[in-house]
Amino acid sequence: MTSKCVLFASALGLAVLAGCAPYGSFVHGQVFEVVNPDAPLPKWRKVPVSDAFVVVKWDGIIPQPAHAGSVCLNASITRTDELGRFAVPSWWAVPKLYPVIDVKAQVSAYKPGFQQEPHYGSSDGVEVILVKTQRPPKDRFYSLVITSRAGCEEGQEIRDPGNNLSAYYKALYEEARQLGVKEWDWMLNSLQRKSDGANK
Repeated sequence: MTSKCVLFASALGLAVLAGCAPYGSFVHGQVFEVVNPDAPLPKWRKVPVSDAFVVVKWDGIIPQPAHAGSVCLNASITRTDELGRFAVPSWWAVPKLYPVIDVKAQVSAYKPGFQQEPHYGSSDGVEVILVKTQRPPKDRFYSLVITSRAGCEEGQEIRDPGNNLSAYYKALYEEARQLGVKEWDWMLNSLQRKSDGANK
């Protein structure tokens, strides 16, 4: 009887933990360049963007008595194929001691010389829109620094099955360097450290 109780308690404990194991759903879609962004949306002409970097980040909500808290659970980087398509597999995280609900994916895309516009979800996946950037050098430089913060918090590894992270940081660094924003050299140095660190 005692052994049965132990087995039951163990199974119950595993079931509780499994219920607290966050799950991130499969994410797929396509990245397009809009070649006539000044036209009305129904008249946009879109062409697929190959070899663009795509970062998917999953955030969840931790229910709390006073207010809910947000937590970054996982992140992955990939690249688009010749038709601008990308796919990132689903995942299960290590069980936590607290429940995490409402897990949602955020998708961002980067290619040198382009900036991202709002994207849309459909039955065919996520449609990410890029346009050629026309931002002033300082604005573009700062946006590249923000884009370099891929993944979750510092120290939490980003999934990189295709070994794209090094090329991602290098592309960001090279574009930022060519902007020539000298007064923000310390930010440029930070990008260079990320590029060098990803190569190790």
